[in-house]
Amino acid sequence: MPVLCGTTLICHAMNDGVFLAADDLLHFEQDGGPLPHNRDFRKVGTLGGVLIGSAGIMADPHTNYRVTDCTRKLSERLGDAVPQLPNVVAEAIFDELQNTFSPSRYLVVQGAWKSDMPGGRLLSYLVAGYTENFKRPYVFELGVEINPANDDLRFVAPFRRDDPLPQTVLIGEDKFIHLANAGHEPEQSACDEIISTVFPEILRDFPNATEALKIRLASVVASIKVEARFNPTRVGSRVFVALTDRHQRATLASSY
Repeated sequence: MPVLCGTTLICHAMNDGVFLAADDLLHFEQDGGPLPHNRDFRKVGTLGGVLIGSAGIMADPHTNYRVTDCTRKLSERLGDAVPQLPNVVAEAIFDELQNTFSPSRYLVVQGAWKSDMPGGRLLSYLVAGYTENFKRPYVFELGVEINPANDDLRFVAPFRRDDPLPQTVLIGEDKFIHLANAGHEPEQSACDEIISTVFPEILRDFPNATEALKIRLASVVASIKVEARFNPTRVGSRVFVALTDRHQRATLASSY
């Protein structure tokens, strides 16, 4: 089995809530280019009210890492029905990554991940949620990298993304997202068209969310779909969403 990878992952946090969104495609590299492997793969989910999203390696034959196994172990360890804090979940993921990848770190010098450059990120996680008072969202990032010397792995411990709200964290393919945001054509028109299509679906799925949260969610979903339209071998056209509504204190999920 080849190394299977996935992009794109976006987290957006604002006063009304926080959400993660990701495309559904897994691909692998062959002969210097990407080949789609399968679709409808969910890269975002929830655990105890905390949002979890992953990008980069999703399945790796060198380490037997699978993102689905990682989340299953977390659920067994922490308990899915038990309310969790985002920093606790992030630290638990970090422990799982260290346990899985540390025995194989010597494989870097053997070229196991030869498609990744020295200092490059092999995989990333974003973890987002609230504390008990629901005053503001907390977003943590962590991951695994190849070190700059290209002879070992580097484990990136969870660190808080504490930019002022509203805050957006984007990991993965983003060339056409930035073109659309900058007003370039045909990307901007494609984004506007997609927003008009998905917004009624978002109104249906999140009827109690504030207008501002629904508008921002539609924009992010559309931006990923724009990337998929112009970058279809790396980014899938279906977008999975996990969202926590601050005012309702509810965590919900959908796809578009």
